[in-house]
Amino acid sequence: MESMERQVNPVIKDAVGGFEGRLITDARRDAESITSSLWDFGGQQVFYSMHHIFLTKSGVYVLVFDLRDLLQQEKGAVWLDYVSFWLGSIKLHAPTAPLLMVGTFLAENITKDDLKRFDSIIQNVAKTKFSNIVRNTQDGLLFFPIDNRERLGVFNLRTQLEYTIREDESVRQEVTIKWMLFLDNILLKRTQVSYITLSEAREMAVDLGITTISEQEQALRLFHQRGALIHLTSTDILKNIIIIKPQWLIDSLGKIICDPGLHADVVEFKNVGLEDDFNSTFNDALTTRDFLDYIWQGEPIDFLVDLMKRTFLLSEWNFTQGEPRFLIPSLLRSTCPDEARGIKCVFDFSKSFLPVGVFQRLLCLCVAIAAKSKLRILEPILFKDFCSIELQQNSKINLKTELSNIILFVENDKQSFRNFSIIQSMLRKINVDVLGTGLEWSEYMEDPKTGKLFSQSVAKSNQLAPWYSNPEVTEEIKIATVKNMELNSFLDNFQ
Repeated sequence: MESMERQVNPVIKDAVGGFEGRLITDARRDAESITSSLWDFGGQQVFYSMHHIFLTKSGVYVLVFDLRDLLQQEKGAVWLDYVSFWLGSIKLHAPTAPLLMVGTFLAENITKDDLKRFDSIIQNVAKTKFSNIVRNTQDGLLFFPIDNRERLGVFNLRTQLEYTIREDESVRQEVTIKWMLFLDNILLKRTQVSYITLSEAREMAVDLGITTISEQEQALRLFHQRGALIHLTSTDILKNIIIIKPQWLIDSLGKIICDPGLHADVVEFKNVGLEDDFNSTFNDALTTRDFLDYIWQGEPIDFLVDLMKRTFLLSEWNFTQGEPRFLIPSLLRSTCPDEARGIKCVFDFSKSFLPVGVFQRLLCLCVAIAAKSKLRILEPILFKDFCSIELQQNSKINLKTELSNIILFVENDKQSFRNFSIIQSMLRKINVDVLGTGLEWSEYMEDPKTGKLFSQSVAKSNQLAPWYSNPEVTEEIKIATVKNMELNSFLDNFQ
C-alpha cells in the first residue's frame, strides 16, 4: 500500500494541484454555471420497447410534440397515444421529476384560441397521467408553444428550463475534486471512443488516488445516475463496458430495433449473403448472429447481445433446425386472428399504466424458459399481441394483450396455478429489473363454471377450482425476484 501511495501521490499533486488553482478561479467566475446532457429518443414506435433502459429517477424531462397534430382531427388519436405513453413512462420511472411539455411549429397558423383549446386538451390528459408538470406562467399555459425557425417562445422555454434545473436538489450535490477529475478524464475519451472498459476506468481512478474498488464503483454509480455515462452491472460482460456516449447505445440498438425501412437498401444484404437473414429478422422477428455481426461490425457485439438478453429485449431461439437464432419480440408486427383457448387469468393494469414493451419482454422470458427445457416441446407461435407456448411439455399456455390487460389462458387445468405463478413471477422480475418497481396491477381468476372473474385474494380464500384445488400446488410457488438476480438463475427456478 505504501509503495502504491508513493507512485500515485506525485500524480495527484500535479493533477489536483494544477486543477485546484484553475478550479478556484473558474468557480469564482462560473459559480452558477450548469452543464446538461441531452438524450434524444427516436420517434419510431419500435423504440418504445427499449426506452426504459435510459430513464432514471433524476433529471428534468421535456416532452416535445407537434402542435399541428392537434389541428387535425384525424391525428388526434395518434397524438393522444403518444403523449399518454410518455407521460405514463416518465411517471413510472421518475414520478417526482419535473416535466416540461413543449409544442413545436407555433408559427404554422396557430392562433391564441387554438392555444387555449390545446391547453384544455393537455390539462385533461395530464391530470390523470402526471402531476409534476412545470407550468408556462408567462403565457398562462400548461405547455410551452415554440417555433424554432422563427425563434418564438424559445427564450421563455430556455429560461424556465434553466430555472427548473437549478431548483433540482441533486444538482447541488458536492463531490470531491478527485471525483470531478475522474469524470473529466473519462469524458475526455469521448473524442476518440464511445465506450471504455472497466479496467481502463480503474487505471484512471488509481492515477488520481481513488484506489479502492468500492469508491471507484460508488463514483461510477453516481455518474450513471446523473446521466453522464451508462454503466450496467448485472453481469460481468455488462459491467466491463462503460458507455461514455449514451447516444451510441441508442443508435446501436436502433440498428436492430427499428422499422425495416431504416435499412432501405436490401441489395446490400443480398450482396453479402444476408438477404434471408434480413427477411427473417424483419418479417419473423428472428435474427441470426451473422446478421448482428454485420450491422454491428466494429462494435462490442457480445456486450450488446448480453444487454438485450438482460433487459429482456432478446432471447435465444432453438426450436428449429439449422443456425441458432435470436427472437426480438418488439419486431413482431402481425396480430393474431384467432381466439385464445383455456381458462383465463387477467393481469389488469388499468389503475396505472401498461407500457409498450412489457408484453414483449414477457414473451422473451417465456421463450427463454421453453428454450432451456430438456424435453421436446412445440415451437412457440408468436404474434405482436399473442403467444402460444409450452412452458413445459404438455402444458401449453396462451398469452394475449389487449387494452390495459395481459391475459393468461391455461389449457391444462392441472397446471393452472403453476402457470399463473410463473407469469406472475416474470412480471415481477420485469418490474424490478427494468421498470424501477413502478408497475402496478391487479389479478383476476376465472371460474370456468360461471365465466365470472374473481380477484386473486378471493379466489385463494375460496379455493377456486382449478386454480387452488390441486393439492400439489396448495402452497404458492415462491420465485426470487430481487433486483439484478442473474437471469439464468431466475429461469432455472422453473425447470
